[in-house]
Amino acid sequence: MKAMRGKIKKLFYPFLSKWYEKNNAKARTYKNKGIELTILPEVFHPGYFLSTNILLDFISSKELKNKRVLELGAGSGFISFYLAMHSEAKVTASDINPNAIEGLKLNSEKLQIPIEVVESNLFEKIDLKKIDLILINPPYYPKDVFNNRDAAFYCGEDFDYFKRLFAGLNKGEMDYTVFMILSEDCQIEEITRLADENKLTLKEVHRKKKLQEWNIIYEIEPYE
Repeated sequence: MKAMRGKIKKLFYPFLSKWYEKNNAKARTYKNKGIELTILPEVFHPGYFLSTNILLDFISSKELKNKRVLELGAGSGFISFYLAMHSEAKVTASDINPNAIEGLKLNSEKLQIPIEVVESNLFEKIDLKKIDLILINPPYYPKDVFNNRDAAFYCGEDFDYFKRLFAGLNKGEMDYTVFMILSEDCQIEEITRLADENKLTLKEVHRKKKLQEWNIIYEIEPYE
């Protein structure tokens, strides 16, 4: 089934890519769970993909009151705004994309949902000592990045995103919990190997199948 889905994706990818590129070049509106967001150009749209809502459904079942939550690479910030509104978490949304940062600030003001917004390349401007929980919906396809739109999907030809991510998580003591979602279609074995090089393990804690695709949530933990 996975091989067949891969062939279908490869067949339709040129058409889907052109469609997404056209739609992604303009501002859009996204409505879900009582939240309406303005999504600026070149920002990942949570409604076009499965992972955002799967991760949100998983984490919203947890007790997060007064927890300091970081959505790393927040994009539209849909998860951040939902948690800030419903869980009483203290939320930080970060992204490397200036358009995403502008959109996060715009929607925070429009929705009157206060969150901290930080423009940061992974953890460069994040103080992990002030974080209790990190949520990651990463770019995981191995292809080099040339613009902000690419950065939402591609991790670099040599998985540079994950090399830097795991190195950043491995600095000092991990006094925080980390959840990351991946699709079965990405190279999970290679990502697991890179985590292992940084003395980190990926422990599966949840999986959800939608449209014949498994999405798996991992808790990233240091070696015992």
